[in-house]
Amino acid sequence: MADPYGDTQKLYRRAAAEYDAGRNKSLFEKTVLDALLSRCPDNARILYLGSGAGEPMAAYLIAKGAQITGVDFAAEMVATTQKRFPDHTWIAADMRDFETDQKFDAIISWSGLFHLTRPDQIAMFPKFARWLTPQGAILVATGDQDGEVYGTVADTPVYHSSLAPDHYCQLFTENGFSDIQYTTQDPDCGGFTHWIATLGS
Repeated sequence: MADPYGDTQKLYRRAAAEYDAGRNKSLFEKTVLDALLSRCPDNARILYLGSGAGEPMAAYLIAKGAQITGVDFAAEMVATTQKRFPDHTWIAADMRDFETDQKFDAIISWSGLFHLTRPDQIAMFPKFARWLTPQGAILVATGDQDGEVYGTVADTPVYHSSLAPDHYCQLFTENGFSDIQYTTQDPDCGGFTHWIATLGS
């Protein structure tokens, strides 16, 4: 059976240095990161799924006082992040298999969830709820319509998939999230489609 996420992992491991060098580090994501932090206590404990090489998003959160646990499937990127931010926790793991008993004040999956197949994305939502403290917040980037597409990383096709927006909203609600904010193709955030929600009412 084809495993597009496995293929994506191989690509990012092979092209880790190239991806990091080419990653837009202008921090166009600042507005959504600030919106997430506004729902968190000071010195928030944040689980960052798909943390890459840590720049610019983890670097910004750390500068704001957050304590990061980063999970990325590319061990080469994790090694880079450990060198850059040795006082934080960086784990080489497939988010589908990652488990922890720790609770976090926030979860981010910015350039991670949309590389999973749609069934695998659905399976992540109960885990999101389980990993958060009461009133914990989540920031997730997704597609804006149901389907599968291919982008490009290092001149190589890379898989993306998305559920329909109504389906994502249903998953957030069914797993106990409220105050759900959805922005599609945000022109002030690199054209990303994203969600912010809080666990609990």
